[in-house]
Amino acid sequence: MRTSGGGDKQCFRHFLTGSSPWHARVQRGFAAFFSRVAGVAFDFPLLTILVPLVVFGALSVGIFFRSYDFDFVRAWTDPEGESWRTAKSVHELFGEGQRRNAVIFSSPSSNVLSERNVEFFSRFDAEIRSCTVTMGFRREDLVDSGEEAEGDGEVELSFDDLCARRGDGKCSVISVVDMYTDAESFGSPSIGYPTHFKLSKEGVLLDVFPSSSLAVGGSIQLSSERKGSVGEDLVESATAVLFTWMLDDVQAPREALGALGERRRLGRRFRSDFVLRACVTWELEFLRRSLRWSEDWRAFSGGGEGAPFAYITTTTEGIKSTAVPVWVLFLTAIGVALLAALLTFSTDLVSSKVLSGVVGVIAAGIGWFAGTGLANFMGLPWAGGGELVPFLTTASLSSMRTWQSR
Repeated sequence: MRTSGGGDKQCFRHFLTGSSPWHARVQRGFAAFFSRVAGVAFDFPLLTILVPLVVFGALSVGIFFRSYDFDFVRAWTDPEGESWRTAKSVHELFGEGQRRNAVIFSSPSSNVLSERNVEFFSRFDAEIRSCTVTMGFRREDLVDSGEEAEGDGEVELSFDDLCARRGDGKCSVISVVDMYTDAESFGSPSIGYPTHFKLSKEGVLLDVFPSSSLAVGGSIQLSSERKGSVGEDLVESATAVLFTWMLDDVQAPREALGALGERRRLGRRFRSDFVLRACVTWELEFLRRSLRWSEDWRAFSGGGEGAPFAYITTTTEGIKSTAVPVWVLFLTAIGVALLAALLTFSTDLVSSKVLSGVVGVIAAGIGWFAGTGLANFMGLPWAGGGELVPFLTTASLSSMRTWQSR
């Protein structure tokens, strides 16, 4: 019987130097494959360093940009975030669940506010506002689902049925077309006062004038006009416009004096889960039509771009696109395990002087890629400290292994 002190210490030394019985069994099993690969690595040490660096670097950069593109999704859907709490407060105070759907039309080389382009936008805006969807419903979808309630059927819902309403009872829409077609309620196309609507506050209707940056963007050109002692900067040209249509997936049947926007016909008849399904269906139809109009705009403007954004694409589908699939992590783990086995059990590569450099590069790649991937998979947008753990661990073990093999 061997003593626990010296025997265990000697066994651990054999394990680190690759001379343990376990290493010998593994070497016999993988010697044929690993010896050939190790021979290439030994003959071309620079290639051995560059290949892992490029592979791990490319995968890591890809995950970084993928996470960066959808960081705004987490900002708006994190229950602990400010945006989520604000939306919840609006829901509780006003009985609304706002869903923003938008389209950006741009043409960097031309003025999108020309008469010809505005006529194109007016046709597009009119089609979206008139977009309807047909929804089938059952008795349990109704607020009053008693014996006297109507049975199963279908209902056609328009944007006017599903929209989030302002204080004056009108649908919440931001459209640059209104600057020209609805001058009385929209106001003048001034940089300071492009939109004009009524806001209900404690039963009093107030005039509200948001900034024109809600409707026009890109490179904006203004022309100053003076009417007596009063001057204003009119929007003369712009290279991009933004259209926004707001849906309400709650449609709560609240009654309040002076608050026309809170009187929901749809919320009195159907339950909230049915209204939510109707909003999702409308958004899918909105995307289909907007994508078609984006292609038409490209041909109409001679190279312009159209980009639709539906609420469902920036929340539900966006979150799905952010998470790293399990099979990617599984294949990565297999690749890392095989690479570690190659470095550990190949006698040629272990005895070469490039071992420490190769292991250092691999450790950095594993720490960068695996740390970021696992962090994203667990729902964390960034993990600076977590990325260092695999790197430090692997680097420490490789340093011990290199020192022991001398």
